[in-house]
Amino acid sequence: TYRINNRLAANLSTKYFYSGIEKFGALGGSLYLNVTDNLQIIPEINYLLDKNIKSNNTIAIRYSLSENNSIDLYASNALNTQDLGQLLRSKNNKFGIKLNLFY
Repeated sequence: TYRINNRLAANLSTKYFYSGIEKFGALGGSLYLNVTDNLQIIPEINYLLDKNIKSNNTIAIRYSLSENNSIDLYASNALNTQDLGQLLRSKNNKFGIKLNLFY
């Protein structure tokens, strides 16, 4: 993650999956735009390196309840917002709420 200024940070990450049967990878990129001290807008794209699998994207609005807790409202065409689900595209768009607890 690279902090551009007080309001904006950019993140670039590689993701790879290998099960012995199937393997594929992705390059993920996201921005963290601080609207206020407690509110962020987070757009993310995962560009799949396999031609047969479509890339996906997510946009989230994160509200920080405290230093260790936050809640996300999100819209995504990824299968899930964590782990392997970030690499796979869903057949339909998903809307949800995610509670983040850091300990």
